Amino acid sequence: MAAAYKERINRARKLARDEGFEALWVNDAPNVRYLSGFTGSSGYILLGPGKGYFITDSRYELQAAQEVRDLEIAILRGRLPALLKQLLSGMNVSRLAFSGALLSFDEVQSIRRALRGTAAFQPLQGSLSGLRAVKDAEEVTALRRAVSNAERAMRAVAGLVRPGVTEMRVAEALACELIRGACDDAAFNIIVACGPRSALPHATPSGRRLGRRDLMLLDWGARCGGYHSDMTRVFFEGEPAAELRKIHGVVLEAREAALQAIRPGAAAADVDAAARRVIEDAGYGEHFGHALGHGVGLEVHEAPVLGGASRDILKPGMVFTVEPGIYLPGKGGVRIEDVIHLEGDGPRVLGRLPRSGVLPSGAGRGSEVMVE
Repeated sequence: MAAAYKERINRARKLARDEGFEALWVNDAPNVRYLSGFTGSSGYILLGPGKGYFITDSRYELQAAQEVRDLEIAILRGRLPALLKQLLSGMNVSRLAFSGALLSFDEVQSIRRALRGTAAFQPLQGSLSGLRAVKDAEEVTALRRAVSNAERAMRAVAGLVRPGVTEMRVAEALACELIRGACDDAAFNIIVACGPRSALPHATPSGRRLGRRDLMLLDWGARCGGYHSDMTRVFFEGEPAAELRKIHGVVLEAREAALQAIRPGAAAADVDAAARRVIEDAGYGEHFGHALGHGVGLEVHEAPVLGGASRDILKPGMVFTVEPGIYLPGKGGVRIEDVIHLEGDGPRVLGRLPRSGVLPSGAGRGSEVMVE
Protein backbone atom coordinates (compact mmCIF):
# COMPACT_ATOMS: atom_id res chain seq x y z
CA MET A 1 0.00 0.00 0.00
CA ALA A 2 2.98 2.32 0.56
CA ALA A 3 3.54 2.51 -3.20
CA ALA A 4 -0.06 3.58 -3.65
CA TYR A 5 0.33 6.54 -1.30
CA LYS A 6 3.52 7.65 -3.05
CA GLU A 7 1.74 7.55 -6.42
CA ARG A 8 -1.22 9.51 -5.03
CA ILE A 9 1.09 12.15 -3.61
CA ASN A 10 2.81 12.47 -6.99
CA ARG A 11 -0.54 13.00 -8.70
CA ALA A 12 -1.52 15.66 -6.17
CA ARG A 13 1.79 17.44 -6.71
CA LYS A 14 1.26 17.36 -10.48
CA LEU A 15 -2.26 18.82 -10.12
CA ALA A 16 -0.79 21.80 -8.25
CA ARG A 17 2.24 22.10 -10.51
CA ASP A 18 0.08 22.20 -13.62
CA GLU A 19 -1.54 25.35 -12.20
CA GLY A 20 1.80 26.99 -11.50
CA PHE A 21 2.09 26.18 -7.77
CA GLU A 22 5.28 24.83 -6.22
CA ALA A 23 3.52 23.53 -3.10
CA LEU A 24 0.14 22.26 -1.96
CA TRP A 25 -1.69 22.46 1.40
CA VAL A 26 -4.27 19.73 2.17
CA ASN A 27 -6.49 20.08 5.22
CA ASP A 28 -9.70 18.04 4.69
CA ALA A 29 -9.86 14.60 6.30
CA PRO A 30 -10.83 12.48 3.24
CA ASN A 31 -7.99 13.82 1.11
CA VAL A 32 -5.53 13.67 4.01
CA ARG A 33 -6.41 10.01 4.50
CA TYR A 34 -6.24 9.32 0.76
CA LEU A 35 -2.74 10.78 0.48
CA SER A 36 -1.26 9.50 3.76
CA GLY A 37 -3.31 6.66 5.25
CA PHE A 38 -3.80 8.63 8.47
CA THR A 39 -7.10 7.73 10.17
CA GLY A 40 -7.15 10.29 12.98
CA SER A 41 -9.26 13.41 13.19
CA SER A 42 -6.54 16.07 13.12
CA GLY A 43 -4.00 16.04 10.31
CA TYR A 44 -2.69 18.25 7.51
CA ILE A 45 -0.37 17.72 4.58
CA LEU A 46 2.13 20.15 3.07
CA LEU A 47 3.60 18.98 -0.23
CA GLY A 48 6.57 20.97 -1.45
CA PRO A 49 8.95 20.40 -4.35
CA GLY A 50 10.55 17.08 -3.50
CA LYS A 51 9.63 17.23 0.17
CA GLY A 52 6.41 16.64 2.07
CA TYR A 53 5.21 17.02 5.64
CA PHE A 54 2.41 15.45 7.62
CA ILE A 55 1.32 17.82 10.38
CA THR A 56 -0.61 16.78 13.47
CA ASP A 57 -0.72 17.58 17.18
CA SER A 58 0.70 15.65 20.13
CA ARG A 59 -2.46 13.55 20.57
CA TYR A 60 -1.68 11.75 17.32
CA GLU A 61 2.12 11.67 17.38
CA LEU A 62 2.36 7.91 17.94
CA GLN A 63 -0.52 7.12 15.59
CA ALA A 64 1.01 9.20 12.81
CA ALA A 65 4.34 7.42 13.25
CA GLN A 66 2.55 4.09 12.77
CA GLU A 67 0.30 5.05 9.85
CA VAL A 68 2.10 7.68 7.76
CA ARG A 69 4.87 6.87 5.28
CA ASP A 70 6.68 8.96 2.64
CA LEU A 71 6.01 12.19 4.56
CA GLU A 72 8.07 13.77 7.32
CA ILE A 73 6.01 14.18 10.50
CA ALA A 74 5.83 17.63 12.06
CA ILE A 75 4.13 18.07 15.43
CA LEU A 76 2.09 21.23 15.91
CA ARG A 77 2.91 22.82 19.26
CA GLY A 78 1.82 26.38 18.58
CA ARG A 79 -0.10 28.25 15.90
CA LEU A 80 -0.56 26.52 12.57
CA PRO A 81 0.23 29.56 10.34
CA ALA A 82 3.58 30.00 12.12
CA LEU A 83 4.48 26.33 11.59
CA LEU A 84 3.54 26.59 7.91
CA LYS A 85 5.87 29.56 7.51
CA GLN A 86 8.66 27.69 9.28
CA LEU A 87 8.31 24.60 7.06
CA LEU A 88 8.10 26.64 3.87
CA SER A 89 11.21 28.64 4.75
CA GLY A 90 13.37 25.69 3.78
CA MET A 91 11.73 25.32 0.37
CA ASN A 92 11.94 27.38 -2.79
CA VAL A 93 8.22 28.18 -2.88
CA SER A 94 6.58 31.39 -4.13
CA ARG A 95 3.01 30.07 -4.56
CA LEU A 96 1.21 27.69 -2.18
CA ALA A 97 -2.11 26.17 -3.31
CA PHE A 98 -4.98 25.22 -1.04
CA SER A 99 -8.35 23.58 -1.55
CA GLY A 100 -10.81 26.04 -0.11
CA ALA A 101 -13.75 23.75 0.63
CA LEU A 102 -13.08 23.49 4.37
CA LEU A 103 -11.14 26.72 4.98
CA SER A 104 -12.98 29.72 6.34
CA PHE A 105 -12.22 33.23 5.14
CA ASP A 106 -10.64 34.01 8.51
CA GLU A 107 -8.36 30.96 8.27
CA VAL A 108 -7.23 31.93 4.78
CA GLN A 109 -6.50 35.47 5.88
CA SER A 110 -4.59 34.28 8.95
CA ILE A 111 -2.34 32.05 6.86
CA ARG A 112 -1.84 34.77 4.25
CA ARG A 113 -0.69 37.21 6.94
CA ALA A 114 1.77 34.64 8.31
CA LEU A 115 3.16 33.87 4.84
CA ARG A 116 3.43 37.48 3.68
CA GLY A 117 6.83 37.84 2.07
CA THR A 118 7.27 34.05 1.96
CA ALA A 119 4.65 32.66 -0.44
CA ALA A 120 1.30 33.61 -1.95
CA PHE A 121 -1.55 31.46 -0.56
CA GLN A 122 -4.09 30.90 -3.32
CA PRO A 123 -6.95 28.48 -4.09
CA LEU A 124 -6.41 25.47 -6.30
CA GLN A 125 -8.76 25.51 -9.27
CA GLY A 126 -8.66 21.75 -9.90
CA SER A 127 -10.30 19.24 -7.59
CA LEU A 128 -8.25 17.17 -5.20
CA SER A 129 -11.34 15.02 -4.70
CA GLY A 130 -11.30 14.28 -8.43
CA LEU A 131 -8.06 12.37 -7.90
CA ARG A 132 -10.10 9.84 -5.91
CA ALA A 133 -12.69 9.16 -8.61
CA VAL A 134 -10.88 6.14 -10.06
CA LYS A 135 -10.38 3.52 -7.38
CA ASP A 136 -7.47 1.10 -7.12
CA ALA A 137 -7.88 -2.60 -6.32
CA GLU A 138 -7.57 -2.15 -2.54
CA GLU A 139 -10.19 0.58 -2.56
CA VAL A 140 -12.61 -1.57 -4.56
CA THR A 141 -12.08 -4.40 -2.06
CA ALA A 142 -12.96 -2.02 0.80
CA LEU A 143 -16.07 -0.84 -1.06
CA ARG A 144 -17.17 -4.42 -1.70
CA ARG A 145 -16.80 -5.08 2.00
CA ALA A 146 -18.90 -2.03 2.83
CA VAL A 147 -21.66 -3.24 0.49
CA SER A 148 -21.49 -6.78 1.86
CA ASN A 149 -21.76 -5.58 5.45
CA ALA A 150 -24.68 -3.31 4.63
CA GLU A 151 -26.52 -6.24 3.09
CA ARG A 152 -25.68 -8.50 6.02
CA ALA A 153 -27.08 -5.91 8.41
CA MET A 154 -30.31 -5.65 6.43
CA ARG A 155 -30.80 -9.41 6.45
CA ALA A 156 -30.16 -9.48 10.19
CA VAL A 157 -32.97 -7.01 10.92
CA ALA A 158 -35.36 -8.32 8.26
CA GLY A 159 -37.70 -9.77 10.85
CA LEU A 160 -38.50 -6.31 12.19
CA VAL A 161 -39.99 -5.16 8.89
CA ARG A 162 -43.60 -6.12 9.56
CA PRO A 163 -46.88 -4.32 10.32
CA GLY A 164 -46.72 -2.21 13.45
CA VAL A 165 -42.98 -1.59 13.49
CA THR A 166 -41.92 2.06 13.66
CA GLU A 167 -39.48 3.71 11.30
CA MET A 168 -37.26 4.62 14.22
CA ARG A 169 -37.04 1.07 15.51
CA VAL A 170 -35.89 -0.26 12.14
CA ALA A 171 -33.33 2.56 11.81
CA GLU A 172 -31.96 1.92 15.31
CA ALA A 173 -31.73 -1.81 14.68
CA LEU A 174 -29.88 -1.29 11.41
CA ALA A 175 -27.45 1.12 13.05
CA CYS A 176 -26.75 -1.34 15.89
CA GLU A 177 -26.22 -4.20 13.47
CA LEU A 178 -23.77 -2.17 11.35
CA ILE A 179 -21.70 -1.41 14.43
CA ARG A 180 -21.97 -5.01 15.62
CA GLY A 181 -20.54 -6.23 12.32
CA ALA A 182 -17.08 -5.71 10.89
CA CYS A 183 -17.73 -2.04 10.12
CA ASP A 184 -16.58 1.29 11.50
CA ASP A 185 -20.12 2.62 11.66
CA ALA A 186 -23.17 3.44 9.59
CA ALA A 187 -22.15 5.43 6.51
CA PHE A 188 -24.68 8.21 7.22
CA ASN A 189 -27.92 8.89 9.06
CA ILE A 190 -30.17 6.00 8.04
CA ILE A 191 -33.38 6.86 6.20
CA VAL A 192 -36.51 4.83 6.98
CA ALA A 193 -39.90 6.06 5.74
CA CYS A 194 -43.30 4.33 5.64
CA GLY A 195 -46.37 4.98 3.53
CA PRO A 196 -46.77 8.58 2.29
CA ARG A 197 -43.57 9.60 4.12
CA SER A 198 -41.59 7.54 1.60
CA ALA A 199 -42.20 10.40 -0.86
CA LEU A 200 -39.65 12.39 1.18
CA PRO A 201 -36.30 11.45 -0.42
CA HIS A 202 -34.35 12.24 2.77
CA ALA A 203 -36.94 11.49 5.43
CA THR A 204 -35.82 11.40 9.05
CA PRO A 205 -37.08 8.23 10.81
CA SER A 206 -40.14 8.91 12.94
CA GLY A 207 -42.57 7.05 15.16
CA ARG A 208 -44.84 6.23 12.22
CA ARG A 209 -45.72 2.55 12.05
CA LEU A 210 -45.75 0.33 8.98
CA GLY A 211 -49.38 -0.33 8.07
CA ARG A 212 -51.14 -2.94 5.98
CA ARG A 213 -50.55 -2.41 2.23
CA ASP A 214 -47.84 0.16 3.10
CA LEU A 215 -44.39 0.30 1.66
CA MET A 216 -41.23 1.03 3.63
CA LEU A 217 -38.27 2.79 2.02
CA LEU A 218 -34.84 2.22 3.57
CA ASP A 219 -31.66 4.04 2.57
CA TRP A 220 -28.61 2.87 4.52
CA GLY A 221 -24.95 2.05 4.17
CA ALA A 222 -21.85 0.88 5.99
CA ARG A 223 -18.46 2.49 6.48
CA CYS A 224 -15.70 -0.11 6.46
CA GLY A 225 -12.03 0.83 6.58
CA GLY A 226 -13.05 4.39 5.84
CA TYR A 227 -14.98 3.47 2.66
CA HIS A 228 -18.75 3.83 2.31
CA SER A 229 -21.65 1.99 0.75
CA ASP A 230 -25.03 3.53 -0.06
CA MET A 231 -28.11 1.45 -0.87
CA THR A 232 -31.86 1.94 -1.05
CA ARG A 233 -34.68 -0.60 -1.16
CA VAL A 234 -38.44 -0.49 -0.75
CA PHE A 235 -40.40 -3.32 0.84
CA PHE A 236 -44.15 -3.83 0.45
CA GLU A 237 -46.41 -5.13 3.20
CA GLY A 238 -49.17 -7.09 1.50
CA GLU A 239 -50.48 -5.93 -1.87
CA PRO A 240 -49.64 -2.23 -2.31
CA ALA A 241 -51.74 0.35 -4.09
CA ALA A 242 -51.67 -0.17 -7.85
CA GLU A 243 -49.84 3.08 -8.58
CA LEU A 244 -47.09 2.30 -6.09
CA ARG A 245 -46.56 -1.08 -7.68
CA LYS A 246 -46.53 0.64 -11.08
CA ILE A 247 -43.86 3.19 -10.17
CA HIS A 248 -41.78 0.41 -8.65
CA GLY A 249 -41.74 -1.22 -12.06
CA VAL A 250 -40.89 2.06 -13.79
CA VAL A 251 -37.97 2.67 -11.42
CA LEU A 252 -36.65 -0.83 -12.14
CA GLU A 253 -36.86 -0.10 -15.88
CA ALA A 254 -35.02 3.19 -15.39
CA ARG A 255 -32.31 1.39 -13.45
CA GLU A 256 -31.90 -1.11 -16.27
CA ALA A 257 -31.70 1.68 -18.86
CA ALA A 258 -28.94 3.33 -16.83
CA LEU A 259 -26.96 0.09 -16.61
CA GLN A 260 -27.24 -0.33 -20.38
CA ALA A 261 -25.84 3.17 -20.89
CA ILE A 262 -22.90 2.78 -18.50
CA ARG A 263 -19.61 2.03 -20.24
CA PRO A 264 -16.06 3.41 -20.23
CA GLY A 265 -16.05 6.75 -22.05
CA ALA A 266 -19.76 7.43 -21.54
CA ALA A 267 -20.80 10.90 -20.41
CA ALA A 268 -22.30 10.76 -16.91
CA ALA A 269 -25.03 13.16 -18.09
CA ASP A 270 -26.04 10.70 -20.82
CA VAL A 271 -26.46 7.91 -18.28
CA ASP A 272 -28.68 10.18 -16.20
CA ALA A 273 -30.67 11.01 -19.35
CA ALA A 274 -31.19 7.33 -20.23
CA ALA A 275 -32.80 6.60 -16.86
CA ARG A 276 -34.71 9.90 -16.76
CA ARG A 277 -36.20 9.24 -20.21
CA VAL A 278 -37.87 6.05 -18.96
CA ILE A 279 -39.44 7.89 -16.04
CA GLU A 280 -40.53 10.82 -18.22
CA ASP A 281 -42.07 8.50 -20.83
CA ALA A 282 -44.11 6.87 -18.05
CA GLY A 283 -45.49 10.31 -17.12
CA TYR A 284 -43.54 10.78 -13.87
CA GLY A 285 -40.70 13.07 -14.97
CA GLU A 286 -41.68 15.86 -12.58
CA HIS A 287 -41.46 13.41 -9.68
CA PHE A 288 -37.78 12.54 -10.21
CA GLY A 289 -35.97 15.65 -9.07
CA HIS A 290 -32.49 14.51 -8.02
CA ALA A 291 -29.48 13.29 -9.97
CA LEU A 292 -29.24 9.63 -10.93
CA GLY A 293 -26.18 8.91 -8.82
CA HIS A 294 -22.86 9.90 -7.27
CA GLY A 295 -19.45 8.49 -6.56
CA VAL A 296 -18.80 6.68 -3.29
CA GLY A 297 -15.50 6.14 -1.53
CA LEU A 298 -13.90 7.91 1.41
CA GLU A 299 -16.97 10.14 1.28
CA VAL A 300 -20.56 9.08 0.73
CA HIS A 301 -20.89 11.67 -2.04
CA GLU A 302 -17.87 12.28 -4.26
CA ALA A 303 -16.87 12.29 -7.93
CA PRO A 304 -18.23 11.37 -10.40
CA VAL A 305 -21.69 12.92 -10.45
CA LEU A 306 -24.34 11.24 -12.61
CA GLY A 307 -26.62 14.17 -13.31
CA GLY A 308 -27.90 16.28 -16.15
CA ALA A 309 -25.40 19.09 -15.55
CA SER A 310 -22.41 16.81 -14.97
CA ARG A 311 -19.35 17.06 -17.19
CA ASP A 312 -17.84 13.85 -15.84
CA ILE A 313 -16.76 11.08 -18.21
CA LEU A 314 -16.97 7.55 -16.84
CA LYS A 315 -13.70 5.63 -16.56
CA PRO A 316 -12.84 2.06 -15.57
CA GLY A 317 -12.27 1.88 -11.83
CA MET A 318 -14.94 4.41 -10.92
CA VAL A 319 -17.44 3.37 -8.25
CA PHE A 320 -20.77 5.17 -8.05
CA THR A 321 -24.44 4.74 -7.24
CA VAL A 322 -27.38 4.41 -9.58
CA GLU A 323 -30.55 5.48 -7.76
CA PRO A 324 -33.57 6.42 -9.88
CA GLY A 325 -36.67 7.36 -7.90
CA ILE A 326 -40.26 8.51 -8.20
CA TYR A 327 -41.89 10.41 -5.33
CA LEU A 328 -45.67 11.00 -5.29
CA PRO A 329 -46.75 13.51 -2.62
CA GLY A 330 -49.39 12.10 -0.30
CA LYS A 331 -49.01 8.60 -1.74
CA GLY A 332 -45.45 7.36 -1.40
CA GLY A 333 -42.14 7.06 -3.15
CA VAL A 334 -39.88 4.41 -4.63
CA ARG A 335 -36.10 4.61 -4.99
CA ILE A 336 -33.83 1.69 -5.81
CA GLU A 337 -30.12 2.28 -5.29
CA ASP A 338 -27.11 0.10 -5.98
CA VAL A 339 -23.36 0.61 -5.91
CA ILE A 340 -21.76 0.10 -9.33
CA HIS A 341 -18.12 -0.67 -10.14
CA LEU A 342 -17.24 0.24 -13.73
CA GLU A 343 -14.86 -2.35 -15.11
CA GLY A 344 -13.19 -2.36 -18.49
CA ASP A 345 -15.98 -4.36 -20.08
CA GLY A 346 -18.88 -2.59 -18.40
CA PRO A 347 -20.69 -2.08 -15.10
CA ARG A 348 -20.73 -4.59 -12.27
CA VAL A 349 -23.33 -4.29 -9.52
CA LEU A 350 -21.81 -4.74 -6.07
CA GLY A 351 -24.23 -6.64 -3.87
CA ARG A 352 -26.98 -9.21 -4.18
CA LEU A 353 -29.91 -7.91 -2.17
CA PRO A 354 -33.18 -8.40 -4.11
CA ARG A 355 -35.00 -5.43 -5.64
CA SER A 356 -38.40 -7.10 -5.94
CA GLY A 357 -40.18 -5.06 -3.28
CA VAL A 358 -41.04 -8.27 -1.42
CA LEU A 359 -40.26 -8.21 2.29
CA PRO A 360 -36.68 -9.44 2.86
CA SER A 361 -36.01 -13.05 3.79
CA GLY A 362 -36.92 -13.74 7.39
CA ALA A 363 -39.59 -11.05 7.66
CA GLY A 364 -42.33 -11.91 10.10
CA ARG A 365 -40.24 -14.48 11.98
CA GLY A 366 -38.60 -12.16 14.47
CA SER A 367 -35.03 -10.95 14.58
CA GLU A 368 -31.91 -11.31 16.66
CA VAL A 369 -31.68 -7.51 16.83
CA MET A 370 -34.30 -6.04 19.15
CA VAL A 371 -34.11 -2.31 19.80
CA GLU A 372 -36.83 -0.84 21.98
